[in-house]
Amino acid sequence: MQCPNSHQNPATAKFCVECGCPLSQIPFAPQASARTRPSGSFWVGLLVPIVVALVVGAGGIWLVLRDDDQSSGASRAEPTVGSFLVAGTVQFDAACDSAHSETYYDDITEGAQVTVESATGEVVGLATLGKPNDLGDSGPCEFTFSIAGVKDDGDIYSFNLGRRPPYQFNKSDAESLALSIDIDSAN
Repeated sequence: MQCPNSHQNPATAKFCVECGCPLSQIPFAPQASARTRPSGSFWVGLLVPIVVALVVGAGGIWLVLRDDDQSSGASRAEPTVGSFLVAGTVQFDAACDSAHSETYYDDITEGAQVTVESATGEVVGLATLGKPNDLGDSGPCEFTFSIAGVKDDGDIYSFNLGRRPPYQFNKSDAESLALSIDIDSAN
């Protein structure tokens, strides 16, 4: 260490060995410390749990919403302006578990496509049947449906399912109550 008069001194000296000048008055220049940057593994260790938490959270929300949509068993959408909702049940006299073995009802299953057509034959609504609700050992078997966003195109509509004849209904009936279609007595 040097004193103000440029004499060399040991690093532990408090006064210059040649002139006696106090060495504590020499401004101390701190050594530059080496700043370390976080390594790549630091960032990976920090970001991976955050990304995992976000993905798991988003997946959980999606499952809750998906489960909510499927709890009724029927596919559905939100109605839009210039449209209305057609919802209700389709039933037949056989028990649900025996329906698939009977060829008369084998086209009526969960997920079967249902359409609503206007009086001109234009398809104005589309959905699928929901999960069956077996109302007893000998029937009837009942399926739910919900068709939102049916295009407002007149007053007379037909409900179509599988190879069944169309079921005619009025818009006012669909808007005021749930349709109940009995396959065994439908025209």
